[in-house]
Amino acid sequence: MKYLRAADTDIDITTLRPVDQHSQAARLRIRISKPEELRFVGNDHWRFALRRAFYRAQADLNAEHGIAKRSIRFASDEVKYRDWSHGTDYVEIALTRPTTDDDIGALLNRVRHHTDERFGIGEWKRHPLTAVGIRSDVHTIFYEVEIDEDHDHVANRLHWWNTQKTVDTRLAVQGGYFAPNSETVNAKDYVDQLWLIRRGHRLHLRMLVRPRPNPYNIVAALLGKPSWFPYAKHPARRLDIFVPVDDRQQDFLHPSCEHCQRRIPVNILDVPHHPRLCPPCQDTQETAHAVTAG
Repeated sequence: MKYLRAADTDIDITTLRPVDQHSQAARLRIRISKPEELRFVGNDHWRFALRRAFYRAQADLNAEHGIAKRSIRFASDEVKYRDWSHGTDYVEIALTRPTTDDDIGALLNRVRHHTDERFGIGEWKRHPLTAVGIRSDVHTIFYEVEIDEDHDHVANRLHWWNTQKTVDTRLAVQGGYFAPNSETVNAKDYVDQLWLIRRGHRLHLRMLVRPRPNPYNIVAALLGKPSWFPYAKHPARRLDIFVPVDDRQQDFLHPSCEHCQRRIPVNILDVPHHPRLCPPCQDTQETAHAVTAG
């Protein structure tokens, strides 16, 4: 095998094997799991690690369908500042040629073999080529953070949160060279639901957060602290990522919670969080102890 040069004139086109890394004939969304011990590793690393694993899997199977080189997008890319969480994420990848579900399943099995054993490849589904990308579909992210605080103090702060229209917090600004480092925003604009659960003697704050802040930003805003760094000593776990739903319209495909009548959130693969309950109501039923705000 050799590469062609511009000066080559006598070329037998029957011996050519074109390499296509840009066409998009099929698009997949895949549920993945990032390990806790690698929570400080950014998505750029995982992008190249997945690309390498797909190339090796393609070579193992001698498959004609590869991945479009620059099509890899993570749902967690929407978190704009220091996403130091682990757990569930979703990746969107395009294939360069049409292929069957069986071939996709075989390809993903080989990808699992070539990825770090701590990096999980889960369920997948096809996504229409003409539909919006995965980052546009991210509405809320379901986080859990352990906190070292007194239960009554956090419960009081949750009650205080409910009484406020504005809770100031500072977020980093993504911009050019002359952009400010941070700006003051209303934390409540980014939080759909916020609640506290207890596991033995440990307290965990759970939240449904819109993209941009990380979960530690919200913990600091709730507890009235200027910095979120002290709360980062406990790993934040990403439990799921949900798409937008319209609570004002009746939707028979996406039912409402039996207890609070809120719409049950649906994840990136179009699977409801629970058949009957929203996340806070599920925690209340399973733990018999949950304090909710919002």
